[in-house]
Amino acid sequence: MMTDMTTDKKWARNIYAISIFIGAALLFTTASHAEVKFVLIGDATQEHDTTAGVSGTTDGLLSFGAGGLYELGDKASRWGLETGALYFQRNPGQSGVSSSISHWLELPVLGRYHAGDASLGLGGYFAKGFGNQTTVLSGVSSSSALSSTQKTFDYGLQAALSYVIGLHVLLELRYSLGLANLASASADSLKYTDAQFFVGWRF
Repeated sequence: MMTDMTTDKKWARNIYAISIFIGAALLFTTASHAEVKFVLIGDATQEHDTTAGVSGTTDGLLSFGAGGLYELGDKASRWGLETGALYFQRNPGQSGVSSSISHWLELPVLGRYHAGDASLGLGGYFAKGFGNQTTVLSGVSSSSALSSTQKTFDYGLQAALSYVIGLHVLLELRYSLGLANLASASADSLKYTDAQFFVGWRF
C-alpha cells in the first residue's frame, strides 16, 4: 500500500510539472504562427528490466506508427510549443529469437527552438498501452492483454531534432527515456527507451 501511495504521488508531481510547463509556454508565447504536421514513425524500443535481481536489456526491433503534431509559436523569438497524438508499436524483442509487439498512444509535450530549417525539441510525454500484446518465440505466436503482463501508463523525457526540406517535408530523430516502472511486481523493474525516426508533411 505504501508503494502504491508513493507511485501515485510521483505520478501527480509529474502531471503538475507538465501542466506548469504548458501554462508557462502559453503565457510567454505570442502565437504568431501555427503548424500542423502529419508523420509516419519508425520505432525501435528497448526494454530495460530487472526480474528477481537479474537485469537485462532487449534489442530494439523495428516497428511502425503514425500521428499528428500541432505547434504554436512565435517566429520572432524562434520558440514554440508542440503537442499532438501519436500511435506506434513497441517491439522490444531479441533479433532472430523473439518479438513482442504492443500498441501505444502517446501525448508528447515539447518546447521547440528553431534555427533556420532545423529545430530542437525538449520536453516529456505520457503514453497509454492498449489492446493485446503479440509475442512470437521460436516461431510460436501467442497473444494476451497487455494489461495482464505489465502496467500500461508510461511517462518520461523526450528530445527531438528536426529538419524541414523545402516548405513541407519533415525529417526528425526523436528519443524517449521512460521514467515509469511498468513492472507488475513491485520488486521488479521494467522501463522503456524509444529511438524513433519521423518522415512527415508540414502544413
